Amino acid sequence: MNPKTKRWIKSSLWALLVVGLCAGLSSLFTDTGSTWYKSLIKPAFMPAPAVFGFVWAGLYLLLAGAVAVLIYQNNRPALGATAALLVLLALWNLTFFQLHNALGGLVLLVLSFAAALYTLNKARPSILPVVAYSLLIIWLVFATVLNYYLVMAN
Repeated sequence: MNPKTKRWIKSSLWALLVVGLCAGLSSLFTDTGSTWYKSLIKPAFMPAPAVFGFVWAGLYLLLAGAVAVLIYQNNRPALGATAALLVLLALWNLTFFQLHNALGGLVLLVLSFAAALYTLNKARPSILPVVAYSLLIIWLVFATVLNYYLVMAN
């Protein structure tokens, strides 16, 4: 097998493992069936809980592809920022759903947004990371608006 192909496969497997673990951890913290979550006053534009699952699954798959590219390129600044971003995203689920702290969740979303912007800047000009982080940033803006509403209405 070609050494570049081996390196790409290794990069992809590491990316799937790391991003998959973070996604799995985040999903373990998510509890849309809790009494606390159900009692929140939500905006009219709040998607159904299932929509979040589909969106996050797609985003995590894109992130895994982006991380594979970054590993393959040995892009340490972007990988470090991505690691911070993945931790922040998991912490958001923990803070919001388990600790019932919408304000803390809002702070974590703002930090996640900043980490995603930084990573996007460091990942250029690779197309897959640029697309993945751009879509994540758009979703984080929407999530931040939702979280802000939840803070203000509750």
